[in-house]
Amino acid sequence: MISALYINSLFDYTIIVRGGWCYLLVYFKKIRKTRHYVESHENAVPWFTVVEVIFKASKKMRRKGNRIEIEDDNYYVLCKIEKGILFVINAKIKR
Repeated sequence: MISALYINSLFDYTIIVRGGWCYLLVYFKKIRKTRHYVESHENAVPWFTVVEVIFKASKKMRRKGNRIEIEDDNYYVLCKIEKGILFVINAKIKR
């Protein structure tokens, strides 16, 4: 059985429930850096790595309030979505 729950608008979140598992699908048109990311985190995790993590680790996303946490084996990225734009707030290397 597949059911879908739409939160806010089409460009924000879609949650699909299939056989007891819940998947978070995130729709966005652009990815942008926040000032906090540029000032505090860009030296540790370069932009090309952040974009790679967002697209490769899309199955390891979780929603935390109005933020989205994305993880892979080596990196952690914190984002938010506003008006179809994914803003990268924080990016760290996991230890």
